Amino acid sequence: MAQRKRNPLAYLVKYIFSAIGILLGLAFLVAAFWLFDNFSEEISGSPVPFVLGLVGVGSAFVIMFFLDRSSTIMNKFARERVNLRWLVIAPAALAFGLVILVAYWLPSHVNYEYLEMTDIDDPATRNFVIYFATFVILLLAGLFIYFSIKNMRPSMRVHKIKFPAFAITNVSAAILIVSIVMILIAPEINELQTRFSEFYPHNDGPWVTWNGDPETSACISWLTSARRETQLFIGDSISNITAEKTGTGNAYLHKVFLAGLSPDTTYYYTIPVVFSQAHASTTFSFRTAPSSAQSFKFTVSGDKQPSNTPGMLYFNGVVVDGIIAQHPDFAVMVGDYASDGGLPSNWHYSLESLARLGGTTPVALAIGNHDYGGNNGVNFGDMFTYPYENLSDGKYYSFNYSNAHVLVIDSVALSGSSYAAQLAWIEADLAAVNGTVDWIFVFLHYTLMSTGGCNYDYSLQAKLVPLFDRYGVDVVIYGHDHFYEHYLYTYGNEGLVHDSTHTWTHHPIDYFCTGGGGANLEAYGYGLLSRAPENVTRTWYNLTAHDYQDITYFKNPWNSSVFYTGNAIYSPDQKLYYQDPAKQIYQEEISHFGYTYGENAYHYMLIEVNGTSCTISAHYPDGALMDGPEQALPQQYVLTST
Repeated sequence: MAQRKRNPLAYLVKYIFSAIGILLGLAFLVAAFWLFDNFSEEISGSPVPFVLGLVGVGSAFVIMFFLDRSSTIMNKFARERVNLRWLVIAPAALAFGLVILVAYWLPSHVNYEYLEMTDIDDPATRNFVIYFATFVILLLAGLFIYFSIKNMRPSMRVHKIKFPAFAITNVSAAILIVSIVMILIAPEINELQTRFSEFYPHNDGPWVTWNGDPETSACISWLTSARRETQLFIGDSISNITAEKTGTGNAYLHKVFLAGLSPDTTYYYTIPVVFSQAHASTTFSFRTAPSSAQSFKFTVSGDKQPSNTPGMLYFNGVVVDGIIAQHPDFAVMVGDYASDGGLPSNWHYSLESLARLGGTTPVALAIGNHDYGGNNGVNFGDMFTYPYENLSDGKYYSFNYSNAHVLVIDSVALSGSSYAAQLAWIEADLAAVNGTVDWIFVFLHYTLMSTGGCNYDYSLQAKLVPLFDRYGVDVVIYGHDHFYEHYLYTYGNEGLVHDSTHTWTHHPIDYFCTGGGGANLEAYGYGLLSRAPENVTRTWYNLTAHDYQDITYFKNPWNSSVFYTGNAIYSPDQKLYYQDPAKQIYQEEISHFGYTYGENAYHYMLIEVNGTSCTISAHYPDGALMDGPEQALPQQYVLTST
């Protein structure tokens, strides 16, 4: 029998397309190892879905290999020009892996509208993500390598239908991956290493911060899409804006530092820039703090995280509109203003609403985990100028306003390994002002107590709550969970403390969670209504028994049938899910912490200080008081300083 003559060109074509496939497989392997390295902590905490993902991929290729080599299967499904055996091999090989994939997907709570905001801390979601990444990425890597090696065999003919299909698949996948890298990934990787001093694509701003004493100093900041000289004009009346001030010079991020201002004075200023925000006027103003005790009011809101989607931008905007309508003396925000603070362009979405407020109202911001982004919060520190104590340890600071002390904590840094310096500073700061002011307000991002997705941060609670109790803090407000809750907690309640050295001072403190500033609410994408019931155990020191004890608490989802309807700007579907402990407790632990009410709604908080009296209230974006079903649970609390 004459030997078939080999065609060098056909071999070259086979090897080229097979090499492309092998490179694609290796690219997926690199992506898999990168993901596994970055999520090693999550994988170690949830090893079962990772192992099942490996088993699913391994079993798929074992089944695929043996069925592919089976002459019985090959002969049974052979047709004149094509063999249909892969219509049987593929389902058989993938069946186990796909069944497990569906089993993990069903209880998960992935936010498909905005994947970046999916709560990876939710156990069901975390398990699904780990399994999906393990199974799908390794499966794709294996398939490209398997079929590439298969098509390099001498018996493979390039004129057969399956080889062109193989070649087209490889080339299409390569083009798609290169396009994704060039269009989406490469710019973001490049931008992660970029600061505002090097790049910014918009004219955004301005915003006013206090970089020192609020009575006599301020910093006005803004951003431009091209380098230009920093210049603004300022005066103490609209008709007298004459003084020219220059600041950081030829820059994208501009700052003008003002010193020697008069207390309790309104200053008006203009900036020769056309901003992208819809400002009410091109003339801005702000007021310095009074030098003596006077009545004042300020707002608090948290968790904006807007993306370039109409819904996110809309709810961010309406909450800020509500705050502006209150005409506060200053505005506090408790973290997560940007979706990814490491990307300069990400801040444009936040500034669409934030700058409309910050141009005329000084803003005091606590940094959140999203604000840290991919560059350790450098962009946040560049944008927002405050009297930071030590930027190398975190972005924390404090100031006095009238008869109140405001302490802003960097809870992200405080939850890390280098927390000691900040914790020592917090204690020293509270000790220095205790007894010298009528009010002490503390703001941070991470939850200390909550029934939302992030829930109780026991480690952070053990660090901070005893200090708040010891040094007479009056009010603590945080975000991180995207809803509203109030607790009136006395540390040592029921004789339970974190450490045997602690005492029970019988000092009640109001704790508020206010994460309704515009980000997706807890009931929409964070599993608040559908999480699996579980029991949680924590260790307390019992002052009565003089010993440590473990207490187990049940944790259930919020009841999806317990809601009332409200305005369309209160929640995406007008359903206001709530938790009234007098009717039903979703998480047993809240009884110990003095829980009074919780609601899944967009909102902000208003704090009005009048001497030794303070009124704290929660408001919907239209200014209406949050008052619960049938107006039976008004969220307004009147405190008296002792």
